[in-house]
Amino acid sequence: MFTRCPECKTAYRISVGQLRAGRGEALCERCNIVFNALVSLGHAVKDTIPEDAPQIRPPPLGDRDAVLLPKFEPKLPEKSGSEGEELAFGAQAFEQEGKGSDAKGSEGLSSVAPETWWGLGVFGLTTLLIVQLIVFEGDRMVQSARMRPWLDMVCKTVDCQLPPYKDLRRIQIFDRALRPDSTRDDALEFQLVFANQSDLPQMLPNLKLVLTELNGTPVAERIFAPAEYLPEGETVSLMPVGKPFEIRLLLSKPSRDVGGFTFELQ
Repeated sequence: MFTRCPECKTAYRISVGQLRAGRGEALCERCNIVFNALVSLGHAVKDTIPEDAPQIRPPPLGDRDAVLLPKFEPKLPEKSGSEGEELAFGAQAFEQEGKGSDAKGSEGLSSVAPETWWGLGVFGLTTLLIVQLIVFEGDRMVQSARMRPWLDMVCKTVDCQLPPYKDLRRIQIFDRALRPDSTRDDALEFQLVFANQSDLPQMLPNLKLVLTELNGTPVAERIFAPAEYLPEGETVSLMPVGKPFEIRLLLSKPSRDVGGFTFELQ
């Protein structure tokens, strides 16, 4: 996983253990600020980070007080005697008014049954526990077909949004082929048929295609996003359960002879 500093946009690789240790916060080594690492948390895609970009690991996140920046509070000027008396009088009036309102509030609270408070407390603690599990064990839980419906229900209650479901292990390949194009001598046609065999609809994967020589030496390589390999005009982003998807790509022939290919769904 990776996260980004909201100030300098530096990308950091970060693990679940580091998120737990820092309670979701991280320290940027470049601009020296503490930021919420969960806001921009995501899975790193190879093409989104240049090869020459600095790969800075996040600092070890230990005690919360060890990474928080000092807080500066403005020092109020001293008041004169008359102003101090006015402030004291106002504070006394406010305190008396507060006592009266507290008495009324306590009468209203006492009318609520203890069972109601217990129920609200149990519900609040349960919701908080589930939210914490989503934050710190999210990668594993949100990609579980069994847990996903329950997490969707919880998120509707607490107004949160889960990342899209994606399980590459449940995508089945039915056919793949690379052949000369029938209409052009300078082109190759790549065909791939696959289907989502999971219990839930999931995101369409990226396709990494590598053309090789007969001895396996790479000749050309490219990663295709769904928008690049779907038929023109089709904007679907989720794969229904069991529906086959067919990819047909027209590729320019490299200068060297192509003897094979490899591909990977990402």
